[in-house]
Amino acid sequence: MKTKPRLGLLGSVVLVALGGFAAAPVAPCAAPGGSACVADFPQEPAAGSWRGSFTFDYKMTVPDTPAAFSLAWRGDVAIALTEVPNEQARPSIMDGTPVQRLARLETPPAVAGRTDVTMAMNMAMSDPGSEVTQDAATKKAASLSAAGERDRDGKKLASIALLGRPEQFQFAGNFTARDDATATTGELDAVGGRRGSAQGTVRGELAGTIESNVENGQLQGHVDVVDREGRRRTADPSAQVGTVSQQRRPLFRLAVETKECGRMGGRVESDELVNEIRRGGMVFVPVRSEWHASLAERDEQLEQSAERYAKAPMPAMSSRDPEGAWTGWQQEWAEYSALRGADPGDYRLCVLKPAHERIVEVTALALRALLDGTAKGDAAAKPRLRRLMSVIEGFGRATYLACPAVREAYERLFDAALPQASLAKENA
Repeated sequence: MKTKPRLGLLGSVVLVALGGFAAAPVAPCAAPGGSACVADFPQEPAAGSWRGSFTFDYKMTVPDTPAAFSLAWRGDVAIALTEVPNEQARPSIMDGTPVQRLARLETPPAVAGRTDVTMAMNMAMSDPGSEVTQDAATKKAASLSAAGERDRDGKKLASIALLGRPEQFQFAGNFTARDDATATTGELDAVGGRRGSAQGTVRGELAGTIESNVENGQLQGHVDVVDREGRRRTADPSAQVGTVSQQRRPLFRLAVETKECGRMGGRVESDELVNEIRRGGMVFVPVRSEWHASLAERDEQLEQSAERYAKAPMPAMSSRDPEGAWTGWQQEWAEYSALRGADPGDYRLCVLKPAHERIVEVTALALRALLDGTAKGDAAAKPRLRRLMSVIEGFGRATYLACPAVREAYERLFDAALPQASLAKENA
């Protein structure tokens, strides 16, 4: 069964030209005493202003013909990621007071912004004694809005959809057709998914004009030429073509495969274009598909500082010297706090991911040293145990509940088991 051509995003351009010619898991840490106390902090792109570009190049061929199209789409990516503050401060398991959140929000930032998209296309078709070429491009960039698409759990940014309507793309171009007897040159104009037109002038053994128009699912052509003997020839070819909806929808999709605090990127996809090509009986051949964006507020010096802090030697923590362990932890916390700042934004908290992991691990080691090095009734140890426990809880309740040292400290302070029911509620 022959596939009916459709007037899609590119269909206007292609049909006009051809028509004329046709007439939160928990991970264990390596340090002893800190087992299962370091959470797997989310590694999502940070909130802020992002700029970048995308490239989507491909070829399409028409079976059983020498026609070959090359298309190059370009996008100027400008998006904004904003925090979604829908996570209220949770009450502490110890005393019910609000827990100071020390890590990032678990919900990925919301996506907004626009991407300006352009296209350039060329076509070449040659047989012995004849040749057809065509060039077309967008008259101006089409501005598509961005929307984030999350994974099934809603915890990770999976892709960014670029939403728009086919009619936002307006094309213009020119064409040339030559054989041993005549040469035809002309111009074309089209609006994606709606209408298009082409006008050409014929010279050689035949002289005259051709034109082709596509609108409302109907292709109408007109040929009017005169041969060297002065005989006039006319023709009015026509054909039905399919149309597509102008409903706003994803025309491109930026798959988020690389995720860093200040960089992201991946492949560019377009089901809209690929399906249109295949519905038209043509073959889609991918050439290049990639995109990248960087955070305007990116601070590479901060990123390097966080890495240096995380890789520094671990402080000595011994139950034989609980006072020294406490002092060592205070020094570690002061260094971490200086790196963190008084009011850190999402990007800083993202960059500090390895620093978060280290301070939780050091805090768990200090907690273990105090538990093993002090007696149950030691009055001076109790506020220190509470302080260390509150820090670990600030980095996530799942981490807090899964940490063996926290469970032991809770039992010592409250003569009761840590309420694990909170973990089930957390993961519900």
